[in-house]
This record gives sequence, structure tokens and C-alpha cells, in this order.
Amino acid sequence: MNQHGIRFSILDFGIMKSDINLVACGSVTATRSKPEDIRTVVLSHMHVDHTGYLYLFPHAEIIVQEKEFAAAFTYAFEQLDPEDNTSFDFQKIEALFDRYLEQGFQYFDTAYTYHGYHAEEAVKKALVERHPRDTFRLATKMPLRDFKDEEDLERVFQEQLDHCGVDFFDSYLLHNMGQNVYEKCCKYHVFDFVQRKKKEGKIREAGMSFHDMPELLEEILETYGDALDFVQLQINYLDWEQPNVQSKKCLEIARRYHKPVVVMEPCKGGMLAKVPEEVEKLFRDYDPEAFAASWAMRFAASQEGVFRVLSGMNDESQLEDNMKTFREFKPLTEEEYDIIWKAASVSDAVSVKKHVRSTFRSGNI
Repeated sequence: MNQHGIRFSILDFGIMKSDINLVACGSVTATRSKPEDIRTVVLSHMHVDHTGYLYLFPHAEIIVQEKEFAAAFTYAFEQLDPEDNTSFDFQKIEALFDRYLEQGFQYFDTAYTYHGYHAEEAVKKALVERHPRDTFRLATKMPLRDFKDEEDLERVFQEQLDHCGVDFFDSYLLHNMGQNVYEKCCKYHVFDFVQRKKKEGKIREAGMSFHDMPELLEEILETYGDALDFVQLQINYLDWEQPNVQSKKCLEIARRYHKPVVVMEPCKGGMLAKVPEEVEKLFRDYDPEAFAASWAMRFAASQEGVFRVLSGMNDESQLEDNMKTFREFKPLTEEEYDIIWKAASVSDAVSVKKHVRSTFRSGNI
């Protein structure tokens, strides 16, 4: 930890759950500061043990390498050149899109900021220009960190319509809602903006992708719930009761306010698609034909109030497995829930072991 005048910074090399109180509440006393005094956090990389407790530093600017950030937030069907996050393998993308549509699925999710701000244009080329508008449903998102004021909301929205080549969005979300942008959204009447666009026919349904604590979710839904048709939450069996996500509690709040839920990160960035061997054995012993990802998808879709589950699919095998899961969808049984909780316990233990190794490796950076 370094003190630069009155500005406090943390260089993060990873922390374990058992150390979080020490890091957040004890070590900062070396400079007589509090967690809320920290203004900069520098991340060595984007593993969950480094990013999971960033919420403890609500006023901090987060600094991370651009390639680390891009790698952590690669979405859906977009195939990228690892050296250029604005390059797309359109032949592969189009084949995946076509197969998805052929099987009766329709929902496509993108955002203004994805992949160097070029994802919406890629969706236009691979989807919009190749298929009738009534054969797909398109969702994109207002970048809450990017817009400057009320006038800028209009500029960004019009850019998005142009980028995607459409006259309206089936779903439109306030992107990455959290404490760090909530005050800005209130100041510039963002919730009124999406309501106005609905009245104009430019948005069919409005929502928000939420990335913060349950208390803030409740405040937003209590104050601005009438402006939102749904909420998008991070729900998976590993984050169900994790203190830095609290999937279960957020879902309960959404249900209490009668907001349908779209699930993001059902496989936790791919972590639950490639599970530890012990977890794989648990799953295979019960159902030899089911992949780990299908267990995660079924967990998310089995929750009351969930009406849509997003899935990042990068190749044909992933696409086919996910489509099979939902074509033949069966909610989890009590016996399967028992297996899921065992899997979560094992995965948590493995994550801690990996963290210890990662901490020692990155200590020399």
C-alpha cells in the first residue's frame, strides 16, 4: 500500500476470504485510512480472488491491463483475434448464428462497449443484414460509465441504432449498474430516458444488468422500479451465497418487486463449464451424458422468476449442448440440487488452493 499525499492506493496480488477483513479493515490503518478512502486499486490480473472484493472500496478507480480486461469479458458468439479485439471471424460467427436460429432460438445480446466498441457493428453484419427483423430479438445496453449528460444519452442511443442497423431494440438495458454509476444515473434522469424511448417505440422492454449488492438493488427497484420491465442478475451455483455477489438474495429482491430475471454468468465466465475432476465425477456418476455446463444452465433456469438465461458460446459443440439443454429442459430435482451443492463446496475448496499458488507466483511482479 502506498500513500501519495492524501491519495491512497492498493496494489493487489490476491486475497483469500480469511484475509479480507485484514486487508480491508486492518492493513489500511498503516496510513490511518479506511476502505472508503482508497482512491486507486491496481489489479495484477482479473482472477476472481483479485476482483471479488472490489466492492469494499466504493470510491476507488480500478486499473487493469487492457488485454486482461478484454480476456475477462469476452461474450457470446464473437470470435476474436487474441492480438486484436476488434477482429471477428465472421464465417464462424454466421454459421453459429444460423444454426441457433434454425433451432428456433431468437435472443441475441450485445453492448455498446464490447470488443473495442465494435460488437454492435459485428452483430449488424452477421445477423441484422442477413436475417429478417422478425426472426430475431436483439438486446443491447446503455454504457453508464461512458455517457456524459442527458444530451449524450440521446447521441449514444442513436449511435447504437445505427451500429446495429435497426429501428428499435427488443430489449435495452442500463449496463453494469452499481453504486459507482447510480448517482450519475439519478442526476441525468437515465430511468426517465428509457421510459421515454419505450413510449417512442424505440425499446420494447427495458431492464438493467446489475453488478452490486442487494441493498442497492432494493433501493433502485423501490425508487425506479416502474421504469424497468426486468433485471439481469449474475446467478450461478458458485455465487449463490458468496458475499461479493449474493445471487440468492438479489433474486429474492427481484421476485419481491415482481421483476422477471434474465441470468448472466450462469457458468461464471466458463469456470463452471470446466470444473475440477472431483466435480466432473459427481456429475458423470449421476448422468454420464450431461456436460458440466448443462448442470450450471439448469441450475440458473430452475430458479423461480427466471425467464431467460444468457450463454456465451464460442464453438459448435458449446452451442449444440446449450440448445439441447433448453430444448429438453428439466428443472433440477432435489437429488440433483444435493449434487450441485457438493459441487459448489468442492469448487470453492479448489479455488482457495489455486489462490494460494497464484499469490506466491504473483508476489514477484
